[in-house]
Amino acid sequence: MKKIFDKEDIFISFNKKLSTNENIIFKKIVKHILLNNSQYMEFSENELQKLIKLDQNNNMKNFFENFMKKKILYSYNKLDYIKYDGVFYIISSYRIINNKYQITFSEDFYKVFNKESNDFKVYRFNLLLQFSDSTSRNFFMMLTQKNILNNFVDISLAELKKTLEIEKNYSRFYDFEKYILLPVIKEIKDISNIEIEYEKIKVSNNRKIIGLRLYAKDKLNMQLDTQAEKMMEDIESLISNRNGAYELIRKYIHTKGLDYVKKNIYYSKLHYSGKFDTGVSMKKWTQKS
Repeated sequence: MKKIFDKEDIFISFNKKLSTNENIIFKKIVKHILLNNSQYMEFSENELQKLIKLDQNNNMKNFFENFMKKKILYSYNKLDYIKYDGVFYIISSYRIINNKYQITFSEDFYKVFNKESNDFKVYRFNLLLQFSDSTSRNFFMMLTQKNILNNFVDISLAELKKTLEIEKNYSRFYDFEKYILLPVIKEIKDISNIEIEYEKIKVSNNRKIIGLRLYAKDKLNMQLDTQAEKMMEDIESLISNRNGAYELIRKYIHTKGLDYVKKNIYYSKLHYSGKFDTGVSMKKWTQKS
């Protein structure tokens, strides 16, 4: 069943569930883009045979033919009046050269995970697509849309289970905690660097658990804030718009890396006199190579 958040604000899903083998390759592809910022990837046949196990009625060509049929459906509302609906494939093409499989990712799939800023990242598709199932995706979306990052929220078990689409399952809290809550919290931390803690809310007279108080700490954002502030100390006297400089530096630390920003601040201090965020825009000086 499709899960739409907050009156269809955001929706993302695969058209068909990935098989075990497809999920292995999918994770390899995502990791490759994140590490190398590349739209292409190559596997040797020996490497593929170690990664995935195919039955006798299947082969590598069949595997990739089927994988190319998997696509991602999405929609989101921008600025409350522009609605986007779209579909993109994971793999756009592949070819075999001397037992090496060269894979090209679709342009939009590549944009989800590459280093450029775009709507896909604003709506956190780069995180949502890495979760193993809709339960973790739904929980993560709930955290972000209830705006509890570095904050907390009280939620009843009934509402939480409805959000996760498991209303009729796990009647015992022990089972819900063991098989849903704890695994989801671990996966969210592994993928998004968000740490979640919780307290049980109980009925005072019989100690029955009726809800949770959830605390969420976004350690990545906290780290970005610390790094950006440290950079600002070095250029405080050289800028005219502190807030604009801070936001742009923070953005480029996130998308390009700390060393990239350090290098370009050093470049700017050498080449510009006065306030180097005037005359030459902040965007220009952060993009110097």
